[in-house]
Amino acid sequence: PGERLPTPGQKRLNPLIKQLPDAFRSSADFRAKPTPFLFWATDPDGESAAVPVVPFGRVVLLTGQGGAGKSHLSLTLAVGLAAGVPVGSFYVRSQDRDSLGHGRSLVVFGEETPDEVEARLDAVCRSVRFKTSSSGDDLRVGLNDDQRALVRDRVDYLAGCGHDLRLTDREGKTTTMVDALVERIKQAADDGDPYALVVLDPMTRFNGADENDNAAAARLVTILEQLTNDTRTTVIAVHHSGKGETAATNARGASALVDNARCHLALQRGPGLSVLTIEKSNYGPLSAPNGRAPRFWLGFQKAPDAAVYTLQELDKAQRKVARATAETEKIQAKVEARLVKDRDDALVNKMVAERKKQGKSTDVAPGQSDDDATVDAPQVLDSDPFNPPDPASL
Repeated sequence: PGERLPTPGQKRLNPLIKQLPDAFRSSADFRAKPTPFLFWATDPDGESAAVPVVPFGRVVLLTGQGGAGKSHLSLTLAVGLAAGVPVGSFYVRSQDRDSLGHGRSLVVFGEETPDEVEARLDAVCRSVRFKTSSSGDDLRVGLNDDQRALVRDRVDYLAGCGHDLRLTDREGKTTTMVDALVERIKQAADDGDPYALVVLDPMTRFNGADENDNAAAARLVTILEQLTNDTRTTVIAVHHSGKGETAATNARGASALVDNARCHLALQRGPGLSVLTIEKSNYGPLSAPNGRAPRFWLGFQKAPDAAVYTLQELDKAQRKVARATAETEKIQAKVEARLVKDRDDALVNKMVAERKKQGKSTDVAPGQSDDDATVDAPQVLDSDPFNPPDPASL
């Protein structure tokens, strides 16, 4: 008598409370805390203040087309974090360039052999460009012996070529690989030397479920969050971009992958260069204070004495050339599309005229063959390939 019976909702909630004892807090514990960022960036043109890029202790998605330089970029960030040097526009942990630290990283490559990873690390260490003073007047290329020693000590890697690295099975359930990663990350934290950054590259090697399944993609991000919750480790998940008109900035597969990640960086490949943009950020602005979205132009450069290409930030003059080249590529693509259309239209008109003369159906399409009548493609087009039309007229 007098006992208060739990409501049906409480019955369902009680087991959840037992499973997540640390997840529930009193409203008295709520405080306004600014989100820390592991990597900040300055506008490469010097037109705006620092922009937060990679949040600390969160899941970040880095997407791009094959060959855009995703692996090079993530490894370069790990090297800069370990050596305590700003890499191009990117610097670590603080808006104050003089306060960088020497963070520890774990990079898990799913497609590379140990020799390939060693070659990439050596190439990055020899070719990375960074500023040695807060004023940015002194530019240095390559790490010195002490900085390389820091990289050897602070960058751990796993070359997973030929190994099963899946974090989920076909049903989206976790595998023993999750336990191994969590144990490794927690052990580093318990030893007093936690990982500030974990890179998983590429996600296709870590996802055993259907990549087009939104529920499975959401569960995968939840698993990645398990790597960050207790140790405040930042996880960069490297993934391929999709197909279609917005392929350069969309992740391949389920949209839940982008929706559930707290930050999405897109690396777009161009002629001899790539452009990094911040496509999504739950904690930082999507545009610089001047209202222009920050874009970082990265060029491919061959490392000294090595058959490995690295990404280096372009200077202002190189960026001007890169922008002009990109615009030229767009114009050329429009011209080529216009030429193809003109050719197809002229061919169809010629076939229609021939069929009318022969009393046949005029329902034809570009490229359609006609066994009864041979129609040659027109010899003169409205647009000459060697003298394309004015782009403004397209």
